[in-house]
Amino acid sequence: MLSEVTRTQFAAMARLESGQLAADMKAVAQTPGDTDAIARLSQDAHYNALLRTTCVPTLLEAGHAPNALPQRATAVLNCRLLPGHDSADVLPQHYAGRRR
Repeated sequence: MLSEVTRTQFAAMARLESGQLAADMKAVAQTPGDTDAIARLSQDAHYNALLRTTCVPTLLEAGHAPNALPQRATAVLNCRLLPGHDSADVLPQHYAGRRR
């Protein structure tokens, strides 16, 4: 799901690159974007973050001792949502009441 701004950015970046990277950027800028080019660009964390909503855990809490299995665990996720997406689209409904 690419916005017009993202498509324009990839088209502009393609003019600064060469080879397969430039070709992939040009292909992604088209409507619809080339799925093989998207897959190749997604292997780079920077381009992956431009192509889709991303989430990373920033805080994990679990257990009370290093040699005991935790009864529960919590994680704080930092999500970068693309325009048009809502956190309900990203997290399973089970967690809806637990969002901050």
